[in-house]
Amino acid sequence: MAVSWRHDPHCDHQASYVLAVAAASLLPGLTLWEYPIWGLTLDPLSPLPDPPCAGVRVLIEEHLPTKRQAIAAHLSQTTNLVPDDPHGFRLTAPMLALFGTPWEIFIRSDP
Repeated sequence: MAVSWRHDPHCDHQASYVLAVAAASLLPGLTLWEYPIWGLTLDPLSPLPDPPCAGVRVLIEEHLPTKRQAIAAHLSQTTNLVPDDPHGFRLTAPMLALFGTPWEIFIRSDP
């Protein structure tokens, strides 16, 4: 199962992680993988409270056009669709560039 990274600085992503850990505990043998989204914007020298972890990069280059279309479909995060939250999370051009890599990062979860 894959879920947003536990340290992603977005409350919805952190809540998703908590729910995924609870679900995974009911499924013996399931491996939980985490993927960063807003975590890609954190200072790489920022310490984390967890020990080092293992991860993988999955080549997705052939799927990048579909990924870009999927991201663009999230109008609440790519446009001013929700104008009453000036401090809300917004996918800016530099942030979108982080999602243009030919791979996805997955971190093996050890809850």
